[in-house]
Amino acid sequence: MLDSAFDAVDGVFTINGKLPYLLHRWCTEEDVRARHLRVDEILHALSRKPPYGLRSVEWLATTERVLRAAAQQVAVGELTDAVALRRELIRRTYSGAARFGEKYNEYLLELDQLEQTLPEAHWALLVRHPAAAAASMLRWSGDRPWRPTTWEAAATQLPPPPRNRTAKDRTTS
Repeated sequence: MLDSAFDAVDGVFTINGKLPYLLHRWCTEEDVRARHLRVDEILHALSRKPPYGLRSVEWLATTERVLRAAAQQVAVGELTDAVALRRELIRRTYSGAARFGEKYNEYLLELDQLEQTLPEAHWALLVRHPAAAAASMLRWSGDRPWRPTTWEAAATQLPPPPRNRTAKDRTTS
């Protein structure tokens, strides 16, 4: 649904695109200082569980071209600032798109790092009904040791519902 909405305004939306997440791990100050952009690791991670969305195949091909070109620049010392490089890689990867969006659950754990790379980004937090979230967990496949096998196990992995705040709570927080 979101990929269609972005496509309608000449944008790109990927599900599990996770490029900013991967760049925080494999485009560090240490990597850039060593003149090494870990393109193979990033591309392997992107292809291991490929992103999807209306323009995801095109986006993935663009991402590979952008990363390989940047790796050459890093290797000869033309790009020396990891934060600036991550920003530039995102800009190049989504060039031509009026706007872009990504859905990747682990972003919730990395908002500070994402804000460093995407300081002008707008964030949207999507909340699912607990039953839908539990049903989704039960459909998970693959080697996930945390994968629940029963409704009860899935329910224990969900965050607690927000509590209703009283007037007193609002005045003390």
